[in-house]
Amino acid sequence: MDCPIHSSQQISMSVRLREETSQILEDFLQHHLDGGHQPSPSPAAQTLRRVAGEMLDKNRSFFDSCSQISGNPKDVLQTVAATLIEDGGLNWGRIVSLIMFAGVLVKRSKDQRTATPKELAEVLSQFLAEEQRDWLQSNGGWNGFHKYFSNKGTLPGQDNNAISGALVAVAGFGLAGLAFLLAVR
Repeated sequence: MDCPIHSSQQISMSVRLREETSQILEDFLQHHLDGGHQPSPSPAAQTLRRVAGEMLDKNRSFFDSCSQISGNPKDVLQTVAATLIEDGGLNWGRIVSLIMFAGVLVKRSKDQRTATPKELAEVLSQFLAEEQRDWLQSNGGWNGFHKYFSNKGTLPGQDNNAISGALVAVAGFGLAGLAFLLAVR
């Protein structure tokens, strides 16, 4: 039998994780869309901006080609997220590649008026904080994300090509799934 206090704490932790996930993702997508100069709401959000920027810089032609994907952005994002799981599970690199892909979709959506940063952040939040909550929690949540990339030696403003290369290699499996979707369309 579950203790009511224990269950209440679990629900509270899940709600906080969902809210934090939504805030970080919406911040990134809005920042990516308008290049805004708003301060990051948290160290994890700042880390996401930096790491995703490194990924984009190293793979710009690939991400530019992703803008050719047709379909409803929310549906496409859900499909790509499911593909990442089928293709070997999650890691931080795959998560960054998925979020960067959502950034591509949000830019395309702005032109076509098909999805807002908030709507795509909601799709990703559902996937990460609900469907993949156990993985996210077991890897330290967004604090774990921040620590993971901070422990790799990169700090805002530092150029570290070795880390960028490793991130791209780790994310490569997820990007292969995106490439497959491009080829199918």
